[in-house]
Amino acid sequence: MNDLVSVVLVGFALVACSSTETGGGTGTAAAGVGSVCDPKATADTCGGGLKCDNGADLPLSYGQCTKACAGDGAAGCGDDAFCIPGGLCVHKCTPSCPSGTKCNFANYCERTVIPHCAGVIPACSTFGVDECTLVGCSYNVSKSTCSGTPTRLCEGQSPRSNCTRLPGCSWVLE
Repeated sequence: MNDLVSVVLVGFALVACSSTETGGGTGTAAAGVGSVCDPKATADTCGGGLKCDNGADLPLSYGQCTKACAGDGAAGCGDDAFCIPGGLCVHKCTPSCPSGTKCNFANYCERTVIPHCAGVIPACSTFGVDECTLVGCSYNVSKSTCSGTPTRLCEGQSPRSNCTRLPGCSWVLE
């Protein structure tokens, strides 16, 4: 009888230890498409062939576990996920969104905090020739001066690379 109890306990322990947690995105457990992750973390918080999107190109799945996909549809994205035209797998709003995300107008889950470009471009008189034209000011070659009012704004600049190349602008989370 003791041998039977030992076998049952060992079998139960093996099953309990072999299960994996999903959706949390912490430690070594694999998180699913759409799970919240830290894009600044040095460790892989998604696992399972997914990456934590840092919003470098498009802020569509910023801070969520995703992977590249081709076209529009569900192929290769897994259950409860589909491929958006931007070439990223995203989590469907049904049956529900992962913790820390909400359903957007396109029926996929997005972070409740979206990165965007913010800041104020300094006065034109502070710039040299390269920065002067970049922000939409006028450069006088004979006087080597920049004048006018910047015509570019930080707000609305995307992707992040367009934002951060403008003086006074930065990519922020709010």
